[in-house]
Amino acid sequence: MANLTNPSPPDSKNTQLDPVAGFLSYLVPGLGQIKRGKIGKGVLFFLCINCLFFWGLALGHWKNVYLPRADDPNRYRKMEIALGISIPRPLWNRIPFAGQFWVGLAAWPALIQWYAYPDETSIDYKPKEVDNGLPFLGTFMRTAPESELNQLQTEGDKIWELGWIFTVIAGALNLLVIFDAFAGPTFPTPKFAIKPFQKEEQNLPSAPE
Repeated sequence: MANLTNPSPPDSKNTQLDPVAGFLSYLVPGLGQIKRGKIGKGVLFFLCINCLFFWGLALGHWKNVYLPRADDPNRYRKMEIALGISIPRPLWNRIPFAGQFWVGLAAWPALIQWYAYPDETSIDYKPKEVDNGLPFLGTFMRTAPESELNQLQTEGDKIWELGWIFTVIAGALNLLVIFDAFAGPTFPTPKFAIKPFQKEEQNLPSAPE
């Protein structure tokens, strides 16, 4: 037989909302889980997300994570005029970055390059004979010339496209990691707990000597 008792509540430390942990897992996948004390889970998330992201980046010859400026009105405002609304042209012209962004710090070089360097899609672009890029970053995650991107896409046997798909999947998976760090693991709420039935000892009279 079994004895039905009320279950003990789950550990409140793991179930309370933690915005700081969620933000940490955005910056570095798994860091929020480590903050919550789930070190093994955090390290696993870190390795899986980053390996998938950088593997996809390598498949694309390190040229498939970028954010173009797309601020030349003669080339990039036709869609806005047709729709009659203002749209974020950089993301509109590089939609995969909306997924890649959620990998966190690993995708920030593209944002730095977008802010600091006028590329071919910019109205104030001026080609240079020698361009060593930004300090520390160089040309990493900078929008490549259109001719180079066309060559990578036409001569890469779809590997370039497969690479950026992997980077987008990494970003989408990290959204789940962020939510896990923010909200904590999900615990079921059972109505009762089952404990083994224990017989009560009976006080029997001792046998006569």
